[in-house]
Amino acid sequence: MPIQRRAMELLGDFVSWRMRSLMISVSEPEEESLRVLMMAGHGYGNLGDEAQLAANIERWRRQVPGVRLQVWSPHPAYTVRQHGICAEPAPRVVWFDANRNGAYGASTEGFQAQFWRVRERMLKAAERLNRGLHPWGINDAELALLKQIRQAHLLHVSGGGFMTGSTRSRLWETCLVLNLAHVMGTPAVLSGQTIGVFEMEEDRQLALWGLEHAAVIELRDAGASEAEVRALGISGEHVYSRFDDALFCTRAEPGKVRGLLTSLGVEGDYIAANCHHWNQGSQMREKAIRQFSRLCDVLAERSGCPVVLVPMHESDQSAQQHAAEAMSCESVLVPYEEGFDYRLARGVFADSLGVISFKHHPLVFALGEGVPTLSVSVDPYYDHKNHFALALFGQEDYSLTADRFLSAAAEQVATTWLSRLDEERRRIKAFGAELKKEEMAFIESAARVASESV
Repeated sequence: MPIQRRAMELLGDFVSWRMRSLMISVSEPEEESLRVLMMAGHGYGNLGDEAQLAANIERWRRQVPGVRLQVWSPHPAYTVRQHGICAEPAPRVVWFDANRNGAYGASTEGFQAQFWRVRERMLKAAERLNRGLHPWGINDAELALLKQIRQAHLLHVSGGGFMTGSTRSRLWETCLVLNLAHVMGTPAVLSGQTIGVFEMEEDRQLALWGLEHAAVIELRDAGASEAEVRALGISGEHVYSRFDDALFCTRAEPGKVRGLLTSLGVEGDYIAANCHHWNQGSQMREKAIRQFSRLCDVLAERSGCPVVLVPMHESDQSAQQHAAEAMSCESVLVPYEEGFDYRLARGVFADSLGVISFKHHPLVFALGEGVPTLSVSVDPYYDHKNHFALALFGQEDYSLTADRFLSAAAEQVATTWLSRLDEERRRIKAFGAELKKEEMAFIESAARVASESV
């Protein structure tokens, strides 16, 4: 009986391989457009993540006319509406039901146990599919993922801060995808990444497993992420730093920005701000809000301008409401609602006197527009991201990591920053002009890698 069953399996393998061969010969033209599959942190309404994806879509289309782009998204319909691009369910949804199961986002022990089962099953299936055999033990959605990887000429892991120990489930998911791409012969490139903040050896080992075959690893934290990658045992000219993918994304036209501000009662100059809770206990939240509000009061009093609080995600609104209530100065809350997208947020930051922010992308948006920034954070994850975003523009003195932000020195740094806005604006614009020359460099490198796989 076992022999008969094995014979039937082999016959099924042969039939599957033959049908696949015939389908390829009929459906695939001799010459076709470059096919690029993209994955990143987008799909949840976080304006920074959406800006990174949008910037890369725009660059691919400018650099490679006729390129066929496909993205994975946890919410494909949302991504189609936002970006006008073909979108399919992301691996985290297919493998871990991430939209409904909190185990993925929390990186629970249950998620970790499930990951190792998924890893074994998907690798075996990929190896079989790569040999032209029918992949056993996976469902239709998982098979679709493998086919999307295999049919792409390139996997582009678009930028963000999800390849870190602080975002464990996303790190593991992405590394599995990278390894599947390697098994099936699809080259992979990464852009605008923060890599590191590892606390556990298991995370380091998985990062090495995922990254060791990547054709290009572009980072956004000059010096720091390279050191993390080298510590994994990966080095070479294909590993280098440049900048965040969203640094030069599109902004809303000034008239639209002014219309929004006027509707909120803001007519003149203003300080733009973002307040956000991340991985903080209740006591730290209260302490951080009080200090942030105090610094905003200082900036408003000395500049004579209101503070405009700009959300980057719906979840920011409660933190910003809390901060506004703690301020003595005039403050205005920009609502996160339909129609408020990354272009409009960037425009509000771009037209301000200066920006103070917990989050990373308000700083990126502002610096890309030549606007001085003051970073505040109470978490190693944001310490890392924010500090190096500012350091790229020679602004690291205005990065207030936890010890400085929560100390009496923070007010002095804030007042010094405010007194130097004009000087720092000139410096930032000079740095930006040099960086702008390299805007298309990553896509040029990625396109060369992809063309070699065609």
